[in-house]
Amino acid sequence: QGQEEAVVVNSDDEYEVPEPIPQVVRGGKIVGVDTPEAARIVGKSTPGAKDKTHVCSECAQYGHDEFECPLLFAKVYARRKFTMPGFLANGNRDPSCWIGEAITPATARQWLKLQKEHGLFVGR
Repeated sequence: QGQEEAVVVNSDDEYEVPEPIPQVVRGGKIVGVDTPEAARIVGKSTPGAKDKTHVCSECAQYGHDEFECPLLFAKVYARRKFTMPGFLANGNRDPSCWIGEAITPATARQWLKLQKEHGLFVGR
């Protein structure tokens, strides 16, 4: 009584060590950490979404800054097999994730899942 059983950790035990978030910086913001705000990325109906006219130097598409580029995100997080919600690994929009210029509710849930389960897009 009053004694706790010691926990024995066998060196053969498997456990998953979370992979650190890469620190790829574009324009002073970290890809996958700083939250995208471009309407063409997060959807026009998303609170805080901004219309941007910038042409991205990573993918040559207009409407978003480099740190929020879906193509760059897919490259940076390729080892974890992540793509930006609403986009394919080649940086193009996934048509099934959009209704016009708005993301679908399922795509909104994908954004939240990456935030809550993987610590992405949470800002600094």
